[in-house]
Amino acid sequence: MRDIFFILFLSFIYCGCATQSTIVVEKKHEYIDNPRKGLDDDGVTRIIDRNNVLNQYEGTWKGQLNGISYNLFFKKITKTYDGLTQDLLILKYHIKNAQTNITIDNTLNLPDDSVYVPWIGYLDDKDFYQLSFNGGQNKCGISGRLFISVLNNKMGITMLQVPGFFTYSKQL
Repeated sequence: MRDIFFILFLSFIYCGCATQSTIVVEKKHEYIDNPRKGLDDDGVTRIIDRNNVLNQYEGTWKGQLNGISYNLFFKKITKTYDGLTQDLLILKYHIKNAQTNITIDNTLNLPDDSVYVPWIGYLDDKDFYQLSFNGGQNKCGISGRLFISVLNNKMGITMLQVPGFFTYSKQL
């Protein structure tokens, strides 16, 4: 009788694990690029950075462009959202006018889970890390997508900006 319970217990554990699946971060784009293939459909519950490909992005990166100074800090975290646990990058930044030293936007002191700290991203099939952002700190409603690459310890970033929109209501 005791053996039967043990066998049933092991069967229950096996069935529970059989519906769960783990993929590496390099494969996430296959689900994003194909609208007919969903993570839920394949039972994916975990996306891991088994090969440490995200490590090349981690750390502090500094640069200037058109009189603007950028101080970017990337950190690899593990986040669970809607039943999916995944390794990913978050981005905090300090952007300022290089001549006047006046801060344009700064998220360095915000908590990692702030809505202004970008974290929704993935490694695409061209080795760019794509990261969605919503820059609300400067009240402009700037949002869009960053395409980030690292080659020879130099980072390149392309930003596709989506203009924000505002909702107005009439006072009666």
